[in-house]
Amino acid sequence: MTGNSGERLDCIEVLRGCAVLLVVVHHINGNFITNFPEEVNAFYKYFAGWVGVDLFFAISGFVISRSILPKFLDAKSNNEFWHYALNFWIKRAWRLLPSAWLWLFILLGLSFVFNKSGVFGSVSTNLYATIAGILDFANIRFAHAFGNYFYGASFVHWSLSLEEQFYFFLPLVFFLSRRWFPLVVIVVLFQQLLSTKGLWELAFRMDAILLGVLLALWSGSSSYRKLEPANWSRGLIGLLVVVLFVCMLVIASDGVAFKSHRTSIVALLAIVLVWLASYNKNYILPQGRLLRIMKNLGRLSYAIYLVHIPVFFLIREATFRYDVTLPIAVSILLSLFLTYCIAELNFKFVESPFRKKGADIVKQRSLRFGRSPTPAVRG
Repeated sequence: MTGNSGERLDCIEVLRGCAVLLVVVHHINGNFITNFPEEVNAFYKYFAGWVGVDLFFAISGFVISRSILPKFLDAKSNNEFWHYALNFWIKRAWRLLPSAWLWLFILLGLSFVFNKSGVFGSVSTNLYATIAGILDFANIRFAHAFGNYFYGASFVHWSLSLEEQFYFFLPLVFFLSRRWFPLVVIVVLFQQLLSTKGLWELAFRMDAILLGVLLALWSGSSSYRKLEPANWSRGLIGLLVVVLFVCMLVIASDGVAFKSHRTSIVALLAIVLVWLASYNKNYILPQGRLLRIMKNLGRLSYAIYLVHIPVFFLIREATFRYDVTLPIAVSILLSLFLTYCIAELNFKFVESPFRKKGADIVKQRSLRFGRSPTPAVRG
């Protein structure tokens, strides 16, 4: 596996922006607005924005593997391998946990002091959800809670726990399998793609992540470059991108009776989008204002993912507490504006400083070890 693994891929940021936008629009229905008119309900019948989560999974599998696997392959000894693995875990922890834990505790606090309407759920429910988020078993709690009881206001953390489990086990599996690593990934991937996923299997689904891993492994080969759609017309590529997004949203929706393998199909469609974005040639969106907007949303995507549900619930609590009725369109615009502003603050004052702290720790460790630091991960 070769290539510029430390290179920042702006087109991946654009795809992240698309993913988080899908999730936010999906969560507006039910979590924020509970009384949409029939026309909007008809739209949501065929709009399954939760596919944005699987798109995130595919992106993470690709970006993380593209960054760290070349280091693992380059390791000359077990000591050097574990040096890289520990660097990887340190950077992931400083990148993800400060913001995640901050919003877990904010939601726990809001359930205690600003919850007259009960929208946040009980304090005890959110306490259990906070513990699950901190200890990275939120996906287990989510599967147990689904259809049985309210998870808590931090329910989006289930996907973060799944990703963090992947980050923990990736170096371990690579160390144990070494040259058999691609085969191990392929075997597990086929099991995931072909299985009929029940609720618990969905909480541990890895097909999109593993497809991202395989794409990263393939991206250093000559065949990857040969298959770049460089000679395709922009119109054809744009049509393909639109078709992929529409198919993902409709196939995964409640309006289609096809249920048993829909997450597997979504994963396969998502990895095609990641493949197009991986060349960093603006295949997802052409140059222009929309591309800049989506790239900015991608930059803030992690913060937006953490912030949007707290903002939704805050507005619902405030309108209940102060007996204010806002038009649906105004409520949505206000929620999106506040989500963006708070996400920007989180990125500037939490995400970026702690990510830099993690990078500095890794740099110092690498200097003491006598090796260059692990390339930056835009994760």
